[in-house]
Amino acid sequence: MAAEALEPLSLAGLLAGAGLRDAVERTYAGQGPAIHRVVVRVLRFTDPAGAERYLDWLAAHAREVVGDATAVPWGPGLAFLHEPDGCCAKEQPLLVGAWRRGAEAIRVIVAGPGAGGPEGRAVLERVRARLGPVAQGS
Repeated sequence: MAAEALEPLSLAGLLAGAGLRDAVERTYAGQGPAIHRVVVRVLRFTDPAGAERYLDWLAAHAREVVGDATAVPWGPGLAFLHEPDGCCAKEQPLLVGAWRRGAEAIRVIVAGPGAGGPEGRAVLERVRARLGPVAQGS
């Protein structure tokens, strides 16, 4: 999991120090024109403080996971938007949402032309509704 970061050793150390127990990831393919792919990852830590440490790292290092990203308002959780810069013809907008549920940190990446608009936010809301409420302090 740490291999996706620009500095994987730094993230690996943080995850180990935060008490990461395990993680599960699911990828969904969109069938409409607005959303092409959704990746949902749930990271389970030994306690809520570990999940908060990961979310704090993600807030400060979103660029290491998705490239240049801008924080965008999204309810009580974190959200970042990466817009294509024209260097790659197939690059798509990415909306990253993350929140804590107890000792779990949940990260969702929504990819596709509509990721930065209402379609992307609707996906985040649907995932959040299915996985449970955002923990206080997230």
